[in-house]
Amino acid sequence: MNTELTNRVNMFKTVTAVLDENNSIWNSMAPFVTAVGTFKNKLTDIDATAQKQETPTGSAKDKEDSRNALEDVLFLTCEALGVLAHNSNNQDLLALTDVKRSTLDKMDAETLSNRATSVLAQANANKTELASLQVT
Repeated sequence: MNTELTNRVNMFKTVTAVLDENNSIWNSMAPFVTAVGTFKNKLTDIDATAQKQETPTGSAKDKEDSRNALEDVLFLTCEALGVLAHNSNNQDLLALTDVKRSTLDKMDAETLSNRATSVLAQANANKTELASLQVT
């Protein structure tokens, strides 16, 4: 779902929560009870459909799995290289390895690949120092 639709669904869920909190006020009004029931059913249907659509399958799943594996390895390698950069006061290496998981998630495929290539080159250049940190 895009941000606008996600926000709309979150608003619907908030309305549902407010309705549940104030159930004693409206539960005696039969038409309103019916409308609330229909509303909750539609919201459940929206959640089920969104979950089904957002679950990758086939090559999309393989691509997502590969990206997640790359992000995991890249993050851990950056952490190890970050320690070396901090200890040696290497500002360039420190800047290269200054990443957060959320930052990696937001990178497009090309940017992520370029960052991984640069980090791999630095990891290969610092193999002996990384070995002392038990990173191979």
